[in-house]
Amino acid sequence: MTLLPPGWSVQQLGDVATTALGKMLDRGKARGHSQVPYLRNVNVQWGRIDTGDVLTMELADDERDRFAVEKGDLLVCEGGEIGRAAIWHGRSEYIAYQKALHRVRPSDAVESRYLLHLLRHLAVSGQLAKHATGTTIAHLPQQQLRRLRIPVPPLEDQRRIVNILEDHLSRLDASVTGLDSASRRAMLLTLTSSMQAITRVGSTTTSRSVSYGDREVAVPRGWQASTVGDEASLVQYGTSSKTSEAADLDAIAVLRMGNLHGGAIMTDKLKYLPRDHPEVASLLLQRGDLLFNRTNSAELVGKSAVFDRDDNSMTFASYLIRVRFGPAVRPAWANLVINSPLGRAYIRSVASQQVGQANVNGTKLKAFPLMLPPLDVQDRLLARHEAVDETRRRLVAQVAQTRQRTSLLRRALLQAAFTGRLTETSSGLDRAEESIT
Repeated sequence: MTLLPPGWSVQQLGDVATTALGKMLDRGKARGHSQVPYLRNVNVQWGRIDTGDVLTMELADDERDRFAVEKGDLLVCEGGEIGRAAIWHGRSEYIAYQKALHRVRPSDAVESRYLLHLLRHLAVSGQLAKHATGTTIAHLPQQQLRRLRIPVPPLEDQRRIVNILEDHLSRLDASVTGLDSASRRAMLLTLTSSMQAITRVGSTTTSRSVSYGDREVAVPRGWQASTVGDEASLVQYGTSSKTSEAADLDAIAVLRMGNLHGGAIMTDKLKYLPRDHPEVASLLLQRGDLLFNRTNSAELVGKSAVFDRDDNSMTFASYLIRVRFGPAVRPAWANLVINSPLGRAYIRSVASQQVGQANVNGTKLKAFPLMLPPLDVQDRLLARHEAVDETRRRLVAQVAQTRQRTSLLRRALLQAAFTGRLTETSSGLDRAEESIT
């Protein structure tokens, strides 16, 4: 451990706090004891306890003290995201906690807030993972928690560190909130653009309308009301043959539903079929083919993307439907309509649900309504929308870059706090920024 300031010591967590695991749930026959509310792993998030979904369990009267949560207790996740912690600030009603949580009750030598931020530091820096057990699901055993070697400053220093740290972290939290707002505005910008393109806001309309689920949209003058099936020369399901991860000179890449993202095709994590496989010749993709995700979660089913490559080295899997349009439709226009709020409304109205999956088959895709402007209007509206979407992409990239820097700065602040270097409100943030430059 880094050399610490005078007056600090290194102690095991179990020497400065008492720890206990919560009540193991009894799934057997009811024993007739009183039902009490209890906190679960999911209720404990970083720095806050969510009591919006609190369950109850049987608890004998002689166990109430043992499994009670008191004001000032620190609750720490034993499994899942190990070490995730929050302070219980108390309430008038009794509440217990389950075995998936550690209850850490600090002694007079250490404050709950100090331990909370210290655990966050140990978690984000990876130090806590060294004490975990389990290969698939990590767990933090109580004995390992108690053996954690932690820096313990005098109480006055603990309070000063926490106050400075929370002041800086609150600013970072505010910046993250601003980033989230920027991301939502960027997405809204694109969605609004797609709606304006499809409905041609402000244009003269005819008496005709097109139904997108529960939404009726007037058809602008000069446009045609059609469907995917009427405009398609080919609607085809992909291959259900077993693929492999091996890619050699004679292999053909198979695009799957995970390769469709944000209205575009991503060519990472590909699977392959031999080039001489009997299905390959009939399923090779051509530039302009639209791929439609026919089964997925309710949020992702019906997403589409246009294949924009000139080579014939890719095919597609059975969870996708290929649509090849005739001369009256720009594939990018159909893709814009399908992924727009109007398109999503239609998908929701026709999707069937089965075992948690939503499905839209080829028949329903063929019935998808398309409002078709002349080709030159399609081109003009697509160019306008692409300019808006490019602005969104730049904003999203900037948000991601800023978010990454914010994360690094948060980690640097925590590191500075628990090595005794975060002692001045005015300069602490600057020092942390210097450490990640």
